[in-house]
Amino acid sequence: MDPVAGKHRKPRSRVWQASALGVLLAVAAAIGSLWLFQERLIYPARHYSANQLQELPKELVVLRDPSNRASIMGFYRPPLDGGVPRTLWLTFGGNGDDALRWDGLLSGSVTRERGFLMVEYPGYGARAGSPSPETLLSGTEATVQALAQHLQTSVADLESRTSLIGYSIGSAAALQYAARHPVQRIILFAPFTTMLDMARLVVGSPLCYLLTHRYDNLASLQNILAHGKPSITVFHGSQDSFIPHSMGQAVAAHAPGSYFELVPGADHGDVAELAAPRLQELLDTP
Repeated sequence: MDPVAGKHRKPRSRVWQASALGVLLAVAAAIGSLWLFQERLIYPARHYSANQLQELPKELVVLRDPSNRASIMGFYRPPLDGGVPRTLWLTFGGNGDDALRWDGLLSGSVTRERGFLMVEYPGYGARAGSPSPETLLSGTEATVQALAQHLQTSVADLESRTSLIGYSIGSAAALQYAARHPVQRIILFAPFTTMLDMARLVVGSPLCYLLTHRYDNLASLQNILAHGKPSITVFHGSQDSFIPHSMGQAVAAHAPGSYFELVPGADHGDVAELAAPRLQELLDTP
């Protein structure tokens, strides 16, 4: 054995070990970051400025948490004639939205009999808490209860009048609510199949299995259809660069009798605006 060659192998071995350790530490750090900060990635929450809250339209009803008056649970656009709406649409925005975004889109669609409840997610806007599948569901239920108290009616009465609009992660919020509560109609914009499928697209396998917020729209639809068959319409942008429109098609296909419409030229962020004329048609359909 060449003693000189042996002397050269030891330093190279140490360099290789140090490099391997560095790679392992980097991978561990990436995995740890994904585990710890996935909530920030899934929920890039927006918050209102003081000016926004001071300049709210006078017709808009602010629903506050009875146990924390600084916490705003949602905003209600009552029908033009006041009173309990004959048709109540609950709206659920995307993960980078706030509830007030939908007021700009839907305020002109209020009629004498139609009102809108724009649900704020925990940790968003001016609502206390932190978002998760569980808190989005319980938060929606609490917001509906607050509206029932405001209108001096029962939650069951409101549910008999309720339909849903959900966009992006709001499709999951809407569907998990409908899996627990009766609704008349459901309109979805850019829904995904499952959050695990989305994680697989974004970070690949096996990192996707670190996901803890496992929304499952297909499972929610299965539960909904087991207890009734509300009308379901799915819109998806043909140019969606975030959630592929094949997922929207899969969601619609999972609910027999539902309707799927591809919105030409729409990306993920503008699909609701570009589909607004069709949305208005659906709102006006008895």
